[in-house]
Amino acid sequence: MASEIGWIDTTGNAFVSILLAEGQTIEFLIDTGFNGELMLPFGVAENLNLPTIRAAEVILSSGPDQLIGTELLRGTLLKIDYINHLVEIEKP
Repeated sequence: MASEIGWIDTTGNAFVSILLAEGQTIEFLIDTGFNGELMLPFGVAENLNLPTIRAAEVILSSGPDQLIGTELLRGTLLKIDYINHLVEIEKP
């Protein structure tokens, strides 16, 4: 079973760091109100020289947010522990 571990910031937002194939790590806000897969600012996508193959749908935005949406979380177990400020995404 694969899993990713994240954290909750002081305002209650849940984050997870994702290691990309290029070797860079990006912090994503988990947004259960966003029904897409990933959202990245244009500048981040350009800096990463993201390839145009479609393993996941990425929405590019003019805003600063890097989001993981519910479509990417399908088939996983999302645990948000506000007591211990931990986030875990498990893929059974």
